[in-house]
Amino acid sequence: MFFKLSKTQDNNFPVSFYFNDLYLNVDQGWSVKETDENVLVYKGYTIESNLADQLDTIVDQQLPTFAGNFCLFQFDKSNYSVTIKNSRDRSFPIYYSQTDFAITNLSKLESTVWSDKIVSIDKNLKISEYKFDAVGDIDTDTLSQDAVVQQLYNILYQDVYRFLSHNKLPVKVFLSGGVDSMLVYSFVKKITKDYKLVDGNYFEYDEFWCLNRNTIVEQYWGYSQLHHWRAPTLLTSGAPGDEFLLRSPTTANLFLMHHGTNIINLLDRPSLHQKYFSKDKHLAIFNQQILSKESNDIAKDKSKLFYQLCDINLNDWQHWHLGNTLTFTPLRNIELFKLMLRLPLESAIGQILDSTISKQLIAMNDQSLLQYLSTDKNYDSFNNLWPYLSKNISATSGQ
Repeated sequence: MFFKLSKTQDNNFPVSFYFNDLYLNVDQGWSVKETDENVLVYKGYTIESNLADQLDTIVDQQLPTFAGNFCLFQFDKSNYSVTIKNSRDRSFPIYYSQTDFAITNLSKLESTVWSDKIVSIDKNLKISEYKFDAVGDIDTDTLSQDAVVQQLYNILYQDVYRFLSHNKLPVKVFLSGGVDSMLVYSFVKKITKDYKLVDGNYFEYDEFWCLNRNTIVEQYWGYSQLHHWRAPTLLTSGAPGDEFLLRSPTTANLFLMHHGTNIINLLDRPSLHQKYFSKDKHLAIFNQQILSKESNDIAKDKSKLFYQLCDINLNDWQHWHLGNTLTFTPLRNIELFKLMLRLPLESAIGQILDSTISKQLIAMNDQSLLQYLSTDKNYDSFNNLWPYLSKNISATSGQ
């Protein structure tokens, strides 16, 4: 779901659309709808129903409200303006240069449009940003672990069920040995049998990837771990589970600081994340926060802290769609994170250190899947996975 809107056609993109002296250069997989009022160029999905069926409503709405993962360019025929629309929790960055007119998500430019902004371009090519409250309301009252888990489960089940009920693409599932890919898979597996397990690292090249591989991988680490098919395909993804399920080093440590402790104080506990959090780069983050007056001031006020943590996550862009492969990312839902923040302290510590809440959600779908998770996060990730794959890839695998 890469794009560049500029005054010239860009040969690094295989597809271009022309409107009022502007070129929208994109990768493969975009669609076009023209009406009397607009030309709409779009890509991705909504949770509720087919994206193509929601276009008119999306155009009419000033603020993003649709759950999913999509981008839509609205070219208004009446005033020659352009507006970029996206799903509620935008998955991709937007960069722009006003001096040398360009708007893109491929390479960083002089200005960044954060996730609480909507960007539009008038007929004179002036770029404007409209700020809105992307985080929304936050309840800071603590809930019981059981209440949080049940609400998390209900959200995930409903979202996966609704999406799969209208999805027409072949579903591919890659299990990394990690908690997040298994969590998403547990819901897919519970709801449908219409999927295939990916039994290796599949990455089919297309024109856009060949032209831009180095640029993408250097800037967006998530693409070094992605799979890709040239034929229209849906790939399930656990991203951004660390961030939205309270296991990111930066946000988890700030959360604990509010409660008078920190991850360093807890590293003597054997856990899934013990080695991961003990990396030098993470210890440096923890120590910097612990010693920082700014971080300590933020951690004091629960309401301000929770809002900032949500804002940090909403602006954490890891990967989005590539070519004809759409990535299904149901964990990118800020309402999940808001619930995580309401856990009792000991329950939150269990999630931060050992993914206990995520494991509980997996077990609610299929207890047996827990034995196939890796022993340590990001270390020998496949060490427990083969017994499951060996039993299942013969029936479901294939490109």
